[in-house]
Amino acid sequence: MAGRPVIFLYICPTGTTAALAAALHLEQLPPDRCPPWEEFLALPGLKLNRERGKLFFAGRDSAGRPIYYAAVGPHGKLAGQITTSFLALWGLPGEAVKVMEAGGRVSSLVFWGWRLKSYLLMYWGLRRSWRGLSRWVSRAKDGDGGWGMEPGKADP
Repeated sequence: MAGRPVIFLYICPTGTTAALAAALHLEQLPPDRCPPWEEFLALPGLKLNRERGKLFFAGRDSAGRPIYYAAVGPHGKLAGQITTSFLALWGLPGEAVKVMEAGGRVSSLVFWGWRLKSYLLMYWGLRRSWRGLSRWVSRAKDGDGGWGMEPGKADP
């Protein structure tokens, strides 16, 4: 897709993991360690009541590409299909937007922490998954794979 920037859209059921993936992509969080508890609680994308389906602009990466994130509930695959359908309607190639399903890249404790409104449980799950999430974002950012809508397993 020469001459056109690629837009990254990180999604997950709650928006929390997607926001963290976007922050990792933008190098706002350290890739080698989960932020300490105090920093974790202050993260701008960490909300327990995120509006589903709304796109949130996270910033532009070092290559100038816009980075967005969204909470999509259990409809991640559908959100990706709708996005690519709109691209076709607008005459844009499918590579114009990379939809990245971040929810399957972390421990299920993150989801249960969100569901139970427990930041501590979310944090515990995130600490267990941080390196895997960070590696996945790095591969996605560099174009070395990790793409697509199929949620993968969290790296150990």
